[in-house]
Amino acid sequence: MKTKGAIYMLAACFLSSLLILQSGCKKDKEMSDPEQKVVIAENTKVIDQTNWQSSFVSVDSATYTYTFNSNINNMNLKVGDIMVSTDGEGLLRKVKTITTVGSQVKIQTEQATLADVIKEGQIKIDTALTISNIKNIKYHYAGINLDTSNLKHSGNTNLTFDINAVVYDADNNPSTTYDQIRLEGNYSFDWNLLVFIDFSTIQGLKEVKCGFESGENLNLEMIAGLEYNFVKIVDLVTIYFNPIIVLVGTLPVIFLPEFNIKAGIDGYANASITTSIEQNLTFDAGIHYLKDEGWSTYKEFDKSFNFNPPHLNMNAGAEAYLKPELTLKIYGVAGPYANLKLYEKLDADLMQTPWWKLYGGMNMDAGAKAEIFGGVLFDFKVSDLISYELMIAEAPTQNTPPTVTTSNITNITQTTATGGGNVTAQGSSAVTARGVCWNTSSNPTTSDAHTTNGSGTGSFTSNITGLTANTPYYVRAYAMNSTGTAYGNQVSFTTQQGSGGTVTDIDGNVYNTITIGTQVWMVENLKVTHYRNGVSIPNVTDGTEWGNLTTGAYCNYNNDANISTTYGRLYNWYAVDDSRNIAPMGWHVPTNPELTTLIEYLEGESIAGGKLKETGTSHWYSPNTGATNESGFTALPGGCRCPCPYWTFAGISSAGYWWAATEVGAMDLWGICLWYNYAGVYYDELGADVKPLGYSVRCLKD
Repeated sequence: MKTKGAIYMLAACFLSSLLILQSGCKKDKEMSDPEQKVVIAENTKVIDQTNWQSSFVSVDSATYTYTFNSNINNMNLKVGDIMVSTDGEGLLRKVKTITTVGSQVKIQTEQATLADVIKEGQIKIDTALTISNIKNIKYHYAGINLDTSNLKHSGNTNLTFDINAVVYDADNNPSTTYDQIRLEGNYSFDWNLLVFIDFSTIQGLKEVKCGFESGENLNLEMIAGLEYNFVKIVDLVTIYFNPIIVLVGTLPVIFLPEFNIKAGIDGYANASITTSIEQNLTFDAGIHYLKDEGWSTYKEFDKSFNFNPPHLNMNAGAEAYLKPELTLKIYGVAGPYANLKLYEKLDADLMQTPWWKLYGGMNMDAGAKAEIFGGVLFDFKVSDLISYELMIAEAPTQNTPPTVTTSNITNITQTTATGGGNVTAQGSSAVTARGVCWNTSSNPTTSDAHTTNGSGTGSFTSNITGLTANTPYYVRAYAMNSTGTAYGNQVSFTTQQGSGGTVTDIDGNVYNTITIGTQVWMVENLKVTHYRNGVSIPNVTDGTEWGNLTTGAYCNYNNDANISTTYGRLYNWYAVDDSRNIAPMGWHVPTNPELTTLIEYLEGESIAGGKLKETGTSHWYSPNTGATNESGFTALPGGCRCPCPYWTFAGISSAGYWWAATEVGAMDLWGICLWYNYAGVYYDELGADVKPLGYSVRCLKD
């Protein structure tokens, strides 16, 4: 945004596009005209810094009662006097009561106004705002910084803020970027602060103006990941300025600007978006008060735009904006204020023509409160002082790409997987080719490995081949028409690790194994009926007897040995904890920390269940939520034996339960559970008195 113009705004004191207002203590330039007649009320008592610091004790902000020591008596304060101080944000208060308590003087006050102390005179400010005027900058959000490379000296009035902020992160994991929305760009500006307030003995408050001469340039880009729908506003930075002290005769008037900059996005998207706009603005706008005429508004502005066409392939609607908010306090009391919203907006719908439109716009609000000025009471505000929206680009009306979505990946092995997609709209011409493309880096294209799966609209299945074991891949569906190639949302998966071979238990049962991270696991549930030393593990079929056991035992689900061929056998805790060991030589039942290692390797409890479960619904009930089996663990829903009631069987096809060889206290045990309708892992202490439960066992290599 390039701006040169007086932004008068008793509340347009805000700054055109965005960031920082500065103020400085420049008494020379801000002093009133010495030829201007000045009349200060006789009851005005200015407490200089020396007297204030030597006498002030405390203040009760609820009653505005100030406590001083006896030094304040040197000021000869009386009820009705107006105290003025430059300390802190400044003080302008009328004395209501004076009470002496011991060696302290308590003075209760009420709000005074400029009209109470300035009977005749003018306040004028026309000063450059420089880096030296800034008292403090508070950054609220990572990714926005003041660019100091151009600040060659403290008098430089051009400031630039670099913006690279993630304003939305679906999983709160900064290392995964596909689910983030980022604002990138910069904002630079320079300006002068303009203030004019005029009092006369006869008319009181005659005129008020406040504003800026300003120059700005804003370049903002929005980069969005997959599938979001929300409103997000974040505080980026607050700039605190040094007070501006203006002398009206001998009266110091304290102005304190404060500026807050926000960034936000409002909208929705089904796929990735990248779009940017540079706005160049020139305007002179604000509000103006004149005695007997009240408040009025004025505006004059010009604008131009540079832009990058959006990159997207599905419906989207989003507005990205920066919103600066300025308050200008006088003696710490709110006076003029203003805010600006400078935005870019995208509207994309594959069912409309043209299918996307890009807009730029600005809204400016301004206002002023009356408490500090006096003379008349007012609280004036105006919305949309400047309000415009301009469509700056749109998609060609004759050429629109297809619409395609990417299916989840299933049937993952070491070297193959199954994918696909759905062409939901052909665009402006027929779809001539479709399929999926993949690579080990994100956003694969048809220049990478890809399939060809026919033409036209509708769903399709793709066989992904030639993969490398234990490797992450990214996949996108694609569809081509005469306009070009459109891509669907990106999905990712990791191929299975290499097999660890097989292991045989004491009964001669052979189990396949799989390496997952640093661990080697059985791929099937344990079926053994003997301890490692050859002693039989009792097979207890009666529920009452099972519930009363305090020694190791196993059972077959529903006492059907044929079921155990697929799902393995169920064991009570006593068998798992027996020193004779139910695991094959060189293997063991995993401990709680070892299960934790597995789950963390699979990216946490919320999604690890899907990566452990066998895909499909031949064993699991539908919908078998989240099942990819990308770990190769191939978990099956073998159910459990539980007191439900009388130690019967439950859960086959809907849930799988596995012991951990860890006991907490006397009776609290650990285990994990997977469910057909949940992608995560239930993983916690099992509670008290659960040792008779019948759970499956997976063994881990020593």
